[in-house]
Amino acid sequence: MDCYRLESAGGRVSDINLNAQGDLSISGDVVGRDKIVNNIQNIIQRALTAAEEAKTERELEQQELAKGVEAVARRLQGRVAERTVTRGNPYKGLLTYRLNDAELFFGRTEAIQEVLERLSSGALTVIHSESGTGKSSLLQAGVMPQLLGRGHLPVYVRPYTTEPNLAIKRAFLPDLGNTPLLATAPLREFLRQVTNVLGTDCRLYVFIDQAEELFTQLSEPARHEFVNELADCLDDEALNVRWALSMRTEFFGNLASFRPRVRDPFANDYRLERLTPGEAKMAITEPARRRAVLYEDGLVDEILQDLHTKEVSPPDIQLICSVLYEEVPEREGVAVSTITREMYAGLGKAEGILRNHLERVLTRDLTVERRPVARRLLEGLISSEGRRVIRSRSALLMEVTPLGVAATDFDGLVSQLVDSRLLRSLEPTAEHPETGYELAHDYLVTKIAVDPTVQARKAAQELLEQEVRNFEKFGTLLSEDKLALLAPRRAELVVNETAKKLLTKSDQAFRRKRGLLVGGIGVVALLLAVAVFSGLATITAQNARTNAEQAQAAAQTQAAVAQLQVEEANSLKATAQAEAADANALRSEAENQRQLAQQESVAVRATAEAASAEASARLSEKDAALTTLFRNNGLVPVGPGPSAFAFDGARLWVSNQSGDELQAIDPATGLISFTIPISPGVSALTFDGSRLWAANQLLNTVTAIDPNTAQVTRVMNTETRPFALLIAERRLWVVNQISNTVQVFNPETGDALGSVAVGNRPWALAYDGRVVWVANRNDNNLMGIDPIGVQVIYTVAVGARPTALAWDALNQRLWVANQDDSNLMAVDTLGARRVTNADIVKPASLVRPGDLFINEEQLWIGNQGNGTVTVLNTVSRQSGAIFTSGRLPEAIAMAGDRLWVANFSDNTLRAFDLAAGNLTGAIKLGLHPRSMAYANGVLWVANVDANTVQPVLTANNTALAAISVGQLPRGLAFDNRGQLWVANSGANSSVQTINPGARQAAGPITLDIGLGAREIVFEPTTTRMWFINSGGNSLQYIDPRTYTVGREIPLRAPPFNLLAADNRLWVATSLNTVLMVDPVTQEISDPIPVGTNPGGMEFVNGALWVANFEDNSISIIDPVQRVVSETVFVGAGPSGLAFDGERVWVANFRDNTVQSIDPVSRAVSPPIPVNPGPFRILYAADERKLWISNFDDNSVQSIKLP
Repeated sequence: MDCYRLESAGGRVSDINLNAQGDLSISGDVVGRDKIVNNIQNIIQRALTAAEEAKTERELEQQELAKGVEAVARRLQGRVAERTVTRGNPYKGLLTYRLNDAELFFGRTEAIQEVLERLSSGALTVIHSESGTGKSSLLQAGVMPQLLGRGHLPVYVRPYTTEPNLAIKRAFLPDLGNTPLLATAPLREFLRQVTNVLGTDCRLYVFIDQAEELFTQLSEPARHEFVNELADCLDDEALNVRWALSMRTEFFGNLASFRPRVRDPFANDYRLERLTPGEAKMAITEPARRRAVLYEDGLVDEILQDLHTKEVSPPDIQLICSVLYEEVPEREGVAVSTITREMYAGLGKAEGILRNHLERVLTRDLTVERRPVARRLLEGLISSEGRRVIRSRSALLMEVTPLGVAATDFDGLVSQLVDSRLLRSLEPTAEHPETGYELAHDYLVTKIAVDPTVQARKAAQELLEQEVRNFEKFGTLLSEDKLALLAPRRAELVVNETAKKLLTKSDQAFRRKRGLLVGGIGVVALLLAVAVFSGLATITAQNARTNAEQAQAAAQTQAAVAQLQVEEANSLKATAQAEAADANALRSEAENQRQLAQQESVAVRATAEAASAEASARLSEKDAALTTLFRNNGLVPVGPGPSAFAFDGARLWVSNQSGDELQAIDPATGLISFTIPISPGVSALTFDGSRLWAANQLLNTVTAIDPNTAQVTRVMNTETRPFALLIAERRLWVVNQISNTVQVFNPETGDALGSVAVGNRPWALAYDGRVVWVANRNDNNLMGIDPIGVQVIYTVAVGARPTALAWDALNQRLWVANQDDSNLMAVDTLGARRVTNADIVKPASLVRPGDLFINEEQLWIGNQGNGTVTVLNTVSRQSGAIFTSGRLPEAIAMAGDRLWVANFSDNTLRAFDLAAGNLTGAIKLGLHPRSMAYANGVLWVANVDANTVQPVLTANNTALAAISVGQLPRGLAFDNRGQLWVANSGANSSVQTINPGARQAAGPITLDIGLGAREIVFEPTTTRMWFINSGGNSLQYIDPRTYTVGREIPLRAPPFNLLAADNRLWVATSLNTVLMVDPVTQEISDPIPVGTNPGGMEFVNGALWVANFEDNSISIIDPVQRVVSETVFVGAGPSGLAFDGERVWVANFRDNTVQSIDPVSRAVSPPIPVNPGPFRILYAADERKLWISNFDDNSVQSIKLP
């Protein structure tokens, strides 16, 4: 399916409001429906005139475009004429309000005005909200009628999988084949032609609804093309077009990817909230009043009270009121009817109506035989990721065909579901001639359970369909990981001819690649798939175990019955001697049955134990996959919408705001320890030393939980929408966003100690040791609260939309993240309490900063605009490295020795090694830096393909002039006299020295060995410089005093690397072995097998650690037993090792990361991203710095260790 046109409309905006009578008021001038129709007629007339002029000039394509504009206007005219105010149910249930429903659309006057103001203030407006808040209804029934009052033309499109520029063109020209020049014209030129038809007094508005589908349905190339087209339109100030994108908030941060082509996609946004109580009352009473139906006194307040929230979900209101309205009896001679409390109570009140809606509709409207088919059909309209999808009639028919449903029965069923307001149909387009269907609302997604096996099949089918589209457009084949994801489900997939061709070609390419390559690495998607499929297999195994246990119980019952038969036979024998023979026979038969039952019981028990063992194995497999994902990527999959953290000293707690649980994470392994069920809507967490506190913004409560027993110990009611928590002065402080207050509680007793009014939309809290500070997001200021008197004593103006606060005890400053300014402010809260230019910090990497976290000198900032984390040094105020985190990083916390980030839109956590905060930027050097050596504040780097050695001053990270040496310098080492030795592996292998003080190279000592002088080391026992000769498969030394070369020591394979440690030489070879060489006797040990392609080596606590490049592992060798005692798995392509006295560090060449390993516990830290191609890693002990040579990036970087 590609694109479905939902609706188009026309109009303009200027101080427009909607009054209670449903008329349109523009600057005091009341404009009714006739005025709108007349304005549309004017657009039609202009289009007809333009078509006639084009015909005269023989401009056929312009004539077709003018006709297209006319057709859009006539469709609108027809919809406006469809008056729904006097007929049918005035509530829409789960359906969207459309243009013809405008006179029934209430409760959004303020939101409509806000959107109109945004549209008038910028070329691009972004409207975002959580799912189910009513964005589509606001646009179509609220904003569009207002715009029509001024005779301008908005066009409403939902592109779905179609490229948006094509969807917009097809709104005017359904068959672009008739207008090839316009079809291929840039979007800016196309829209210019449309505005020429409309005239200078008519502005075109383009509304793209469900814009999150730009990120979930479009391929990256298609999205990139649209962004370029959109940017061209926005940059053209002469183009009389305004744009609005409507999307779910969790995708709002993705707009950062529009940069830099769209300069600031966040500059003009509006967040649509749920209904306030006053707005909800209007939405309840006014539509019914249009039908002369009233609510009994007090009933509306009772409904709102039963919903247990001060912010009301529009779907809840619509469902409740729709059901109540249907209970109103037929009126004969009665002018006004009343919806009574008795009706409401009889339906189970709000809870009963909402809980039973789906089942009630299916039971009421469908026969028993049709209900399973209907459920299967509804399941088919939910994606594997739990989102609504549009599917064509033929695709849905294929979904239910296995249930024996004929086409005619299918059409009748679908019609019933549409009439029941569970589905909505979408008009066919020229591109897709079939009618499309989707669920009426996201609300239904939560009410339709999808079996995990079905979910897995859906994921595979969706992946294949997406890849088929890419194959058709770009010719791209399936990657190895995608083939692996599809493999278990191939037999279940619906495969057309194009899909068959794609699978065949991809299989062939994979087989060819396997013939050429050895080894490989996994990717995050594959690991996630393993976890998912392992989870599904676990469920299957657990079901098998349950069935086996039930069978065992049945067998035991059968044995008991058999025993009773034995006893009965004995009784018969005692009482009836005449029937002894029969009794004996009966007893014998019963005994046989008992033995058979026992045998069956043993077999069933064995089956149960096997199933249990399989389930345990599956669980272990899943944990192993998640552990690998955490070790290699620092990722932890969690529930939907992770938004807040709290660390209790042992576990990291995360609240999943869009789900219904708190999860406890083991910060050492990344595994979920256990889960606590809780009501959805938890927005904040904190820990007071013994209790975990959770703020629920939907229930207006704060809950205390014992983290050890997972038991709720106290629930306290708050004011409206508790959003942030703080423990200060042994008190619990709560920010209430809608009430605009801060409350104070005694956490021991639960007593409310006070409440203080603050600014508009309080958002965050912090304590500077004397004053509690609150950030007021909509007032652009901070307020300081006296924690004793609980009153505001200070107000400090800051930047636009202050979103996060963090107290910096080291520098005695309060850091503020201003989201709309994309900057930080360091506020002196103990002194001047005002912000100067010197207090403003704006690193280039900041894009809509969200949360903040202070760790000593490091300030960690989550950038919600681009899914990254920036680290700022609070002393120098210089920004350091930038790390990719995930979509919409919402919260940051420290647990153990790691920094954790909650990615709201990815449903993941990402952990970073705290050392990452001290990673420097890249210092650019010569071509392909490889080996390094350090002494006296200077790092020396061999640039292999530049034939140079380059010094770097480590105090200020300054690269000095490179020194020319021999060909392909691969090894560096200092001798005991402080001379730097270089091993050159070019055509004429040589070694030479560099005077570190003079920074001059001596002439090379040419070695008669051909190619291959690679690594060079100083061995203190013999005071010789040793190097390996990979061309001659040998080991040699040079006497640094006499510059004489010793004899070759033949090795058994080409050597890869060389290390001098523990009075021995260690050689890693191409035969996947390590050799131990006595430098005095020159005896060589038997080969010690290790992993594939060993390279980097380091001696740690009496053991040799070896990095195996192809196996993604470290082999730990016992030098006494000369065997590998343990293997530790790390990232992809480990190539270099270093030991800082506490941790072993590894450079992962293929992952572009470094990791640390605890040499005692063998625990591996989350990876630290570095620049491309980290090859070697070196520890400078006197500076406590790690240095990394990035081979592919021609640079070095350092990490300052604590």
